[in-house]
Amino acid sequence: MRLQVGAQNDDSDQTKQFADWISKIGNGTLGEPNDGEAMIEIPGDLLINETCDPVSSIIPFTYPNIFDNVSDSSYFQDRAILAPTHEVVDTINEHMLLMMPTEETVFFSSDSICESEERTTFDRSLFSPEYLNSLRFSGVPNHKLALKVGVPIMLLRNID
Repeated sequence: MRLQVGAQNDDSDQTKQFADWISKIGNGTLGEPNDGEAMIEIPGDLLINETCDPVSSIIPFTYPNIFDNVSDSSYFQDRAILAPTHEVVDTINEHMLLMMPTEETVFFSSDSICESEERTTFDRSLFSPEYLNSLRFSGVPNHKLALKVGVPIMLLRNID
């Protein structure tokens, strides 16, 4: 389903049902009571039935004619792929980068432990750069960032 400004009136019931369904998911009122994980039935019209490579299916569905619109910022503002986990986001981003013909530049973070003013004893070897590079937190960039000229990036920040 694509939600669009100025959509036909006969789509308004379907749009309202979709908005109510999304709201119930966000409020945690859909399905059984849960402790952070729940099974939610997704309507069939929202599913990608391509089982071989769903990422390759969702990209052209969400971004038709992407190569013709790469320089149009409103094209990307009007579309988004929602993903349940950071791992899925990474998979989609990697796939989209591979599709683009420009040269890739990779940037790496420089992770280390800051010395505390307080005297604490801990084994610094537990916090090697390799270990720190493997950590992933919401709101903190990953250790590796791959960019291509002409490929849009989206900067997000959760405000709680």
